[in-house]
Amino acid sequence: MTEVNSTAIKQDATRTAYAASQPQARHTQAAAYHRCMRVSPRQLVPEVMDDPALPRDQHVAALRGLTRLNAVSGSARTLWPWVRAAANRGGPVRLVDVACGGGDVALSLLRRAARANIDLHVTGVDVSPVALDVASAAAQSAGLEHCTDWQCIDALHEALPPADVVMSNLFMHHLDSHQATGVLAAMRACAAQPGAQVLINDLCRSRITQGLVTLGSHTLSRSAVVHVDGPRSARAAWTVRELRDLAQQAQLDQARVERVWPCRMLLRWSRP
Repeated sequence: MTEVNSTAIKQDATRTAYAASQPQARHTQAAAYHRCMRVSPRQLVPEVMDDPALPRDQHVAALRGLTRLNAVSGSARTLWPWVRAAANRGGPVRLVDVACGGGDVALSLLRRAARANIDLHVTGVDVSPVALDVASAAAQSAGLEHCTDWQCIDALHEALPPADVVMSNLFMHHLDSHQATGVLAAMRACAAQPGAQVLINDLCRSRITQGLVTLGSHTLSRSAVVHVDGPRSARAAWTVRELRDLAQQAQLDQARVERVWPCRMLLRWSRP
């Protein structure tokens, strides 16, 4: 056998072995992906920041940590296209932010609206006076106090102000199914005009979400509250299917729920 023939045979054997290994490699990769995306049962545990007795300084520090997490996750970027679409109908846009926290997402949307020459007015509602104080101070610091209103409203038991866009960010995972359905129904009632929109931006439960949220909570915030609440939030998050079912129970017919990078999902509903 010549040296050339020997080399050719070896190359053919290598190619054959490589081709044979590809299905197994793809199977292994797919199995690893599905293990990461496997969904554990939902675990709803009260979060530290929901405790009314939480000291103010710890609450404020936790809100700052959430601001960084929302910025890195692109919360405002995710919501902005639908807020901008509401402006296409003409006239001022009324946005209600349910469980607004420190107001960072709503204020980021206001900055985008200002750059796009959109007349946007934000009403942020929250049950926490501390969160509302932080939001109000942030609005004043940004020179946006003239187009913001911060109201102490319990969305679980009180009606929401009318809106062209009503949204919530990282709120649904705090609720049980009965509470979540009630809040979605209240948001639906708030979006009373034809074309008005309901937007829900929240975590999507999976093993990847658990890992990313735990990592992000510790690397993006020094708050001990965030370090505890982050993993709890990931374990309490809904899945796409669960959130879609909740929307149907709240009569948000034909609501769309889709995954959003890195570990969130977005629900969208427009009133016919």
